Amino acid sequence: MPRRWKYATKEGDVEDAAPVPASTDNPTFDGFWEATMADGDSTVVILSGKNVWHDGSQFASLKVLNQQTCALIMADDDVRGYLSADGQEIEWEDGDCWKRAKMEQHKGQQSFATPTRTSPHKSQIEPANNAWVKKHNADEEAVLEALVQRDAGSLQEILELGCPADIFVESEPLWREMGWTPEGDCQQMPLPLLVAAILLQWPEGVRICIEKKANVNATYAGPFPRSDGGTVQEKSGAPILRVALSAKGPAQCIICQHILSAKVRGRTFQSVRRKAKDEMDFVTLGLFDNFKGPFAES
Repeated sequence: MPRRWKYATKEGDVEDAAPVPASTDNPTFDGFWEATMADGDSTVVILSGKNVWHDGSQFASLKVLNQQTCALIMADDDVRGYLSADGQEIEWEDGDCWKRAKMEQHKGQQSFATPTRTSPHKSQIEPANNAWVKKHNADEEAVLEALVQRDAGSLQEILELGCPADIFVESEPLWREMGWTPEGDCQQMPLPLLVAAILLQWPEGVRICIEKKANVNATYAGPFPRSDGGTVQEKSGAPILRVALSAKGPAQCIICQHILSAKVRGRTFQSVRRKAKDEMDFVTLGLFDNFKGPFAES
């Protein structure tokens, strides 16, 4: 999230761009947002397509995963957010909450908020942001190549050089590699790296992601294959452990072992064990029947 102080953001500094949000019948992420941080501070952020504007500069990128879910991609981390049904709030996984601000209330005002400390000059911010965007794009391309080639050494090196283990990657090359086409209109939804390694049935890639602190208690709202070749997509998000059961043969049990070793929540384990038993082969079923923890604290 943006640094936890208020900036003076002049409307003229931002591309005319910050679009008027769609009606509440079809809410989008675009618009002005009063970003309330977990520590109580607030500031105004503008979402416009893939751009996230703050203090006249782009400080992050946005990937829309579906109509209610997005990922805020920053230099140090990626954070998933969920749009409320009325389109008026975004709840972020790290505890922050953004409330939609009416653009009209800021018209003609010099700034959205009174600064509580001096912010860096725009000329200082832009080169750093541009360099970060280039690095992020390069990381994404390198990670995707390592995935498709199942190159464990390259993936390990990329993550050790600072690429976040929860980075999102383009999905279409992975669908082609899998020889599988998701049903519906979700073919272009980007994939978290850990989910991509699972869907490629690549246990070594899963192990590397988990060693680099990929979140095994995250959820995935995109498509993944069912045992009969159909498409599963849970709009509220499927647990990573449930997605792991899309793997077949020996890879399924090994991937589940890696995920369980990183401590999933007990209630998640029990839910997947109860609801997805038909997706388990006999070795994985034995793993679930005999696994006693440890589990993450709820």
